[in-house]
Amino acid sequence: MHQTKFLETLRSLTPQEFKRFSRFVESPYFNKNERLIQFVAYLSKYAPDFDHQGLHRERVYKKLFPFTTFDEQKVREQTSFLYKLLKQFLVVEARAQKPFDQDLLLLKQFRRRGLEIPFEILEKKMTPKVEKGPFRHEAYYLNQFLLAVEKDRMFAQKGERKFDESLQDISNNFDLYYLANKLKLSCRMLNRNNLIQSNYQPKLTEGIIEQLVRSYPNYLFIPIIQIYYSIYHALKDKSKENHFFQLKELLGRYAHLYPKDDAREMYKYAQNYCIQMINDGQNRFLSQLFDLYLQQFENKIIFKNGILSARDYKNLLTTGIKLQYQDRVWKMMHDYKALLSADLKEDVFHYNLIQFYYAFGQEEKLVQLMDAYTFQNIHYYVGSKYVLYQTMYNRQQFQALVSDLETFKLYVTRHRSLNHRSKQETLGFIRILLKTVEMKQQYSQWSGDEFELQYEKFISSIDKSKNIANIGWLKKQVQELKSESSIKI
Repeated sequence: MHQTKFLETLRSLTPQEFKRFSRFVESPYFNKNERLIQFVAYLSKYAPDFDHQGLHRERVYKKLFPFTTFDEQKVREQTSFLYKLLKQFLVVEARAQKPFDQDLLLLKQFRRRGLEIPFEILEKKMTPKVEKGPFRHEAYYLNQFLLAVEKDRMFAQKGERKFDESLQDISNNFDLYYLANKLKLSCRMLNRNNLIQSNYQPKLTEGIIEQLVRSYPNYLFIPIIQIYYSIYHALKDKSKENHFFQLKELLGRYAHLYPKDDAREMYKYAQNYCIQMINDGQNRFLSQLFDLYLQQFENKIIFKNGILSARDYKNLLTTGIKLQYQDRVWKMMHDYKALLSADLKEDVFHYNLIQFYYAFGQEEKLVQLMDAYTFQNIHYYVGSKYVLYQTMYNRQQFQALVSDLETFKLYVTRHRSLNHRSKQETLGFIRILLKTVEMKQQYSQWSGDEFELQYEKFISSIDKSKNIANIGWLKKQVQELKSESSIKI
């Protein structure tokens, strides 16, 4: 029973949700099977992991059907009944989080039962709520559309022959909902094409855009359509930078009109554009990328439940370091530390502090910090060792470097917390760095032809290698060997 869909779903519940589920099962409106109440009470002893010998089918059967011969089919049936209730509970929970959906269902019931006065009272309550909602995302236009549909149906039921604006509202809001969604979906398709070389085809989009520009240009002043229009063109042709700059301006002006997840997605399109341009050698987009990160920090878009992810913290600081914003990066690194997740806060902070010291040539402070601080997370520890080894190489501390690399190789090989890929990346880094040190110490003893032979052989082995950590830095050191050798040999 341990690997069933039922238990897997149960494990996803928070303790508070499990308590509500227990009360849900106890409600005679939803359940009249007394055994299911016993079943939930029995399960509660093993929450939240639900991974115990007491959950073997034989033991569950003994609890639900005492003094009878074990029948596996009966356990399966009771589990199936309870799983059905659990799924129903999840729907009820989800519905409770959406008051508009509840009101809309009630409005439909009033209309279907011909209750005009309750309908009108509820509709007058719902309309300003929808119109004054904090967001102007596609769901805003969908809710306006659904409310207008019910108003129009009630008007039709009355049989009156006069103008009613509900039908026009249906058309207008459906247009805006469709346009916003179509552009949003088209942007996702183009973005995925760029990321994984797929062939998604946003059919009709070009024709819709042409029609908008030619016949309905006022729609292009609606923020959500304006934003996705800019994203679409930036994705389609990155050489037209005006679309990116328009997008950046729009996000600064309108990002507050969208739920955080939606605003974050919009910003990621802009960030990815900058990253592509930087990868193409357009380093002036580093400052644009930094600005985008700052906008998200200032508007609290980047936080999830008040927590700043380690990745976003690192990306902001790394971008600032590349721009040589030493004082600003130092201040942000310390100011935003408190917003990191408590379990990784110190490791994340100290890892980025090490990167800061390395980037700004404060090697003594870096070495002192590595000696003084003990990382708890293996991945941050390994990452910090890369920086330390780069520092030791730059300082030409080759004897100590080789000794430490050999020790670290044994540590990585034996450590069980590192997955296979991480081990291969790290061991590859160690192997190439050891060989680089060896060549750096020996090339003065070789003839020019002998060095060329060793160098080409080494480069070929690197090119054939896969999943090597810090491969860019390693290749740079290997290439510098050739420059040095041409002078010394």
